[in-house]
Amino acid sequence: LSVSDSCSSHRTADKSGVLLKNVVEGQKIALYEIVPDDVNAIKEQLLKWSDELMLDVILTTGGTGCSPRDVTPEVFPFNCILATRCLIEREIPGMSVAMLMESLKVVPTAMLSRSVCGIRNKTIIINLPGSPSAAIECFNVILPVLSHAVHLVRDEKEKSDALHSFIQDRHHHQLQQQQQQQQQLDSSDLVMEDVALEDSNMPSSSSSSSSSSHNITSSPSSHNQTVEHAKGDDGCHHLYDQLHHKQQQKPHYHHYQQHQHPTHHHHHHHHRYHSCHSRSRCSSESNNTSLVDEARVAFRPRESKYPLLNVDDACDIIMNEVTVLTSEAVPYDQCLNRIVACDVFAESNLPPFDASVKDGYAIIAADGPGVKVVIDVSTAGSMQAATPLESGQCCRISTGAPVPPGADAVVQLEDTRLVKADEEGKIELEVEFLCKETISPGQDIRPLASDVKMGECILMAGMRVGCAEVGLLASVGNISIQCYKLPSVGVMSTGNELLEPESHLKAGKIRDSNRPMLLACLREQGFHGTDLGVADDKADSLLNHFKMALETVDVIITTGGVSMGEKDLVKDVLVHDLGAVIHFGRVFMKPGLPTTFATLFYKDKKKYIFGLPGNPVSAIVTFHLFALPALRKMSGDPKPEPTVVLARVSLNSLLDPRPEYHRCSLSWFKTVDGIPIATSTGNQLSSRLLSMSSATGMLRLPAATASGEDRFVSILEKDSLVDCILFQKMI
Repeated sequence: LSVSDSCSSHRTADKSGVLLKNVVEGQKIALYEIVPDDVNAIKEQLLKWSDELMLDVILTTGGTGCSPRDVTPEVFPFNCILATRCLIEREIPGMSVAMLMESLKVVPTAMLSRSVCGIRNKTIIINLPGSPSAAIECFNVILPVLSHAVHLVRDEKEKSDALHSFIQDRHHHQLQQQQQQQQQLDSSDLVMEDVALEDSNMPSSSSSSSSSSHNITSSPSSHNQTVEHAKGDDGCHHLYDQLHHKQQQKPHYHHYQQHQHPTHHHHHHHHRYHSCHSRSRCSSESNNTSLVDEARVAFRPRESKYPLLNVDDACDIIMNEVTVLTSEAVPYDQCLNRIVACDVFAESNLPPFDASVKDGYAIIAADGPGVKVVIDVSTAGSMQAATPLESGQCCRISTGAPVPPGADAVVQLEDTRLVKADEEGKIELEVEFLCKETISPGQDIRPLASDVKMGECILMAGMRVGCAEVGLLASVGNISIQCYKLPSVGVMSTGNELLEPESHLKAGKIRDSNRPMLLACLREQGFHGTDLGVADDKADSLLNHFKMALETVDVIITTGGVSMGEKDLVKDVLVHDLGAVIHFGRVFMKPGLPTTFATLFYKDKKKYIFGLPGNPVSAIVTFHLFALPALRKMSGDPKPEPTVVLARVSLNSLLDPRPEYHRCSLSWFKTVDGIPIATSTGNQLSSRLLSMSSATGMLRLPAATASGEDRFVSILEKDSLVDCILFQKMI
């Protein structure tokens, strides 16, 4: 139960609630609701869950601080007399104290928390803080005893005794091992580990308990999702979280038995990860051991749990999650291709004086043609002011030079004739003007501020700075402007088989092309990429690479490790080690089916992870479709989507059951209607990077569709018109 005014009114996203949902994912009970910071609203929801649905455990997050709207603890008034029965019948102060003590090790402000834990009927209610990291930390503190507490509250003595005995024995055994390995245990090297209770370790109950199940479906206006609620002996995981030295051993799998209706079979679920996060896993520098157990490959999922999304829906999810970064001051000569964050106003006039447009002579227009006395010279860049003109006089002038006082026109050199000069020919004394047409005031003069007036808006917010804009800024003296920050991006390859491009090939190895390719793509698009190296297909290696990357970059782009193979561990590490939210894990497209997008909060800053497929073509196609538009939006681009043009296919094309992004080159040569001809770049295998070398875009070919009785349209005929996504965005 998330308690927040802003989240309930949809002003902000519920980070803590979603994170806790991911932590307890796989539990039989998964109700989720958001309520405002209102005593009655909180109480109503808790009463429904505890009295009507009789849940085992309720976790609340938020509303436990000292601000006026932090009222969650007030739902539990132990020390006041009320007309009705207090919501919590028995307090569990030990849980509150344990959470407080652990939180104080992290931040001193934890002493302001007023979290309460207690029992109502047979439901345990636990207040957790509103901060995402604090909520997970506190949850992990009470998790080791939670199953034991549930059995006690529900008066399941046999299970309680067995679990208590198991905990004591395991704890004693671990202490003995630790004492043998080291005399003093450094608490900074401890990590939380889930240890599942195998059926062989847990005696079965002598009495069979009936269980029932029913569906609870939310209304369209409700926040909670449709979930299945099953009541029975095993209402929560039988988990025991054990502290141990991080080098001692790898984490075990969960193993639990889910009881359905008596007429159903028992189902055993094997997981390759643990369902809780260790304390401060996302921020601890000392904890480098993953919770993911990649050893038991026999129990890896055989089907993906991620639904297939179409490309448009996946793009919408990304655009909704990604936010524009703040602005920064950028020097004018470094803002090329940057997006202007706010209107820019000229700091000076352009030109800053009346300037001559041509080489010639400045005169008084009213004097007309004839012989004039040359009294001075005005050249571009001269610091000396020219002598003011009087009637019958002129001033030799060059292009861009200031027009002398008194002059109101310029006559080009070609319309004059030298009449008299000094003996050395260095000084002109008299010049005749041969103009056939009337000399007009202002002729060949750029008036002061005629191009740009000081204070005039020269760049508007949302504009992309091009070469001309750089010159404009320089000309009016705007040496720095506010631009949206560019996201910092890291690129990481995954795979035991990968070598650096400079390395000599070894048996079973290949050179890594994805990382250099994507780093080059980033540079080409105006972004700076950080090389994150290659992570092995091991959970610990992935975790350590991710943790180092999270310290320095906003966006992490990985290639490989997101499909269904036994070494594809990226998603598991993201979710179960780093608390990430996987927004989608499969996209209905070719190539790029296992493309993944995830977000997480690290040190209160949102991070974005794009898990791209490992095949090179799949990686670059999905980069252009998903990652690049997100980077553009983050950098303030009001139109981050790629440019799409209509193209005519040059040959018949075989359609795939999935929509295909077919690499092609476009030509406008000899086109009658202006629609370019799209020519395929050849074999479209996702591993064949050569299909990208000459490509200017990719055709969006439709999926093969049903037509008539059991027939499929599997051929796109020559000259058909389809959309083509250009790799280079056209402004």
